[in-house]
Amino acid sequence: MSALTAGARDVLAERARQQQELGWTHSHDDNCEDMELAAAASAYASYAARNFRDPKDLYSQWQPPLAWPWSRSWWKPKDPRRDLVRAGALILAQIERIDREHGEPPAPGHAALLVEPSIATRDLLAAIHFALHARAGLEFLRCWSQGEWDDIAASWPEFSSGSGQPAMAAEAD
Repeated sequence: MSALTAGARDVLAERARQQQELGWTHSHDDNCEDMELAAAASAYASYAARNFRDPKDLYSQWQPPLAWPWSRSWWKPKDPRRDLVRAGALILAQIERIDREHGEPPAPGHAALLVEPSIATRDLLAAIHFALHARAGLEFLRCWSQGEWDDIAASWPEFSSGSGQPAMAAEAD
């Protein structure tokens, strides 16, 4: 299986940085209301799209877009690519918040990311990468996040030989 792209790895790393360095834990994110995380992501993405041709010294000079949900002091644009990575991480945070709000269980591997990052991260990245190129990729990710290993093995035998389980889930059996 091919490695995940640099962009996808950077989004996941930025999400981890936000949680570990800034303290933007699930509890913090759950206090964000009215889709603030998505609005912040939209602000960074639209800013990058509008100003991507600006010289580096001018890029961060502009005011945040109207969609920016928080205080001006939290607006810290860097460069278009970096801001798109931030936008991706904020979108991921918003999706995770929605899932928690609707009682969705965390995807397999979330707890293992804290215990054994090499195994869980490899499995998660492999699943995302596979889904990007697979037929019915979103359905594959839904099955993977729900732990429906038999369905994965039947519908996407090319993902894994045997059970279709990620290595960390197979080791837990």
